[in-house]
Amino acid sequence: MRAPDCVEQVRPCISCNQGCVGGLLTSPRLGCAVNPAVGAELMLAEDLIVSTKEPKKVLVIGGGPAGMEAARMAALSGRHVTLLAARPKLGGNINISKLAPRLKTLADITIWQEQERYRLGVEVQHLC
Repeated sequence: MRAPDCVEQVRPCISCNQGCVGGLLTSPRLGCAVNPAVGAELMLAEDLIVSTKEPKKVLVIGGGPAGMEAARMAALSGRHVTLLAARPKLGGNINISKLAPRLKTLADITIWQEQERYRLGVEVQHLC
């Protein structure tokens, strides 16, 4: 697996302990809530993504974590991506969840995804 080019490209841990420490108690496989490649790097590592020879336009609907990750993956494969978000701030319901005590780290992943969308040139359009 190839190392990121800079520190800003390292995907942050949101300290949920669901797939790693907490997951090992219930499952024999290591995992991660924000990085599906953990434990399956031979099949899912990002350096296995092949850039398309004929880039097409992709529209991703939804500015939450799943939509931002879909847009990021499409951009990594060379597509011209537009992300359509209903709200002016990206992050979806994490923007509400992070307000709860001890859940501030949940927003770390959406902050990283937003930085990645800038780096990869994903265009964002807001409905409101």
